Amino acid sequence: MITIVIPAFNEAASIGELLQKLNSLNFKKEILVVDDGSSDNTAELVLQYGCRVIKNNANTGNGFTIKKGILNATGDIVVLMDADGQHPPEAIEKMTLEIEKNGWDMVVASRPKDADVSKFRTVGNRILNFTATMLTGEKILDLTSGFRAFKREKALEFLHLFPRKFSYPTTLTISFLKSGYTVKFLPVKEIKKRETGKSSIKPF
Repeated sequence: MITIVIPAFNEAASIGELLQKLNSLNFKKEILVVDDGSSDNTAELVLQYGCRVIKNNANTGNGFTIKKGILNATGDIVVLMDADGQHPPEAIEKMTLEIEKNGWDMVVASRPKDADVSKFRTVGNRILNFTATMLTGEKILDLTSGFRAFKREKALEFLHLFPRKFSYPTTLTISFLKSGYTVKFLPVKEIKKRETGKSSIKPF
């Protein structure tokens, strides 16, 4: 089975539409939202859509929240995605099939080069991709993408390395590659910028 883990902090404006789309996907899945201490009705909306929710007592950070989601997932494949509508649910089946049919250990949905993000973030991502490529000896197209699927049993090996805040995608990608696990970067042109809510990432 596939568990879709969604970290959420005050995402009431977008999460309902996302969960509706996820519920309509035609494959067996568990949808698990980890509410990171939201002050709005995010958790209540999750329950209204018949999905599972786990609540943190306070806002603890993205890395901690993702770790909690992976630990509580029941599927042997875990998909991580954001609650703000950036990541297209229709790409999930293609990503997980790469694991189930073609044997990849992790599939990262990579953003297109012309993605609609700030110039600051574009330059930063390119520097990170280049640095990680040098460290691992593997071509890394999108080190920081939070939209990814992987074999849960392999990810469990690295949870103790996860930072409490950011950036778990960097930790997970480099850990998989340095351990000899296979990672595929799958271009997903439908990934878009955040349209609702506010990002927790501060450039400086």
